Amino acid sequence: MFHKLHPVPKIVFIVLLTYIVLVQTSLLVLAGLMIFVFGLSLSVGITIPALFSRLKWILMIIIFTVVINIFFNAIEGEPEILFYLIPREPIEDSLLPIRRLAVYYAFRIAFWILILSNCGLIFLHTTSPKDVVYGLRCLGAPYKFAYALMIGMRYIPLIQDSTTSVVIAQKARGLEGSNARGLKRVWELVRDRLTTSLILIFKQIKITAKSLELRGFGKYRGRTDLYKIPWQFRDFLFLSIFLAFILFASLYRFSVLWFIPPLPSIYSMFWV
Repeated sequence: MFHKLHPVPKIVFIVLLTYIVLVQTSLLVLAGLMIFVFGLSLSVGITIPALFSRLKWILMIIIFTVVINIFFNAIEGEPEILFYLIPREPIEDSLLPIRRLAVYYAFRIAFWILILSNCGLIFLHTTSPKDVVYGLRCLGAPYKFAYALMIGMRYIPLIQDSTTSVVIAQKARGLEGSNARGLKRVWELVRDRLTTSLILIFKQIKITAKSLELRGFGKYRGRTDLYKIPWQFRDFLFLSIFLAFILFASLYRFSVLWFIPPLPSIYSMFWV
């Protein structure tokens, strides 16, 4: 169903889910949202290998971020230490303390990145660039901004193809990372790869800019849409259910629903 939705409900879905993720403080709720988004990714046709292939660099960034936040997050006045990586006797001489709030903030940021990156993948997988432009136009965005976003989306696969072509060309000439000897040679190989990729990308940008100028893009304030996507019952149904969920989640987050008990923290469930 997500593929057939009008682009406007999908844009609203991304924006409001981003809001509810950023204001949420419970790791249990964030974990539930992450499971929901992963399930939605599988339901729209993104396979598990493809999902991990697209998120591998993001996963590496998440691991690095979690480690950095846990070890170097200086929280003033935070006395609660979970454990020491290098315990000593007496306890005051122990090194590398792991503080509870540092772990909490590190995993909160990790959940943020995972949920929002998955939302972006779902949106790009189920929405064509021209539908993105039409959806933004329906929301009142200037068509120059909408087309700039579409061109950016178009260039993501072009950059990947250009980089792949450069790598294949280097391998055909015997220039591979496994054959490089020394840091200097590795740096030269990476520098040449980046330089060649940038040259190919800039050539494509020049062609795109000339095409826009020859067609008089931006001359007129308004623009006629080539086609219109009609709203269906499923669009209203999806939007109504999701807005009701966002309203409930917001009221629960800011303790307006006083009769619903708050969720326990993971720390109180497993550590204490």
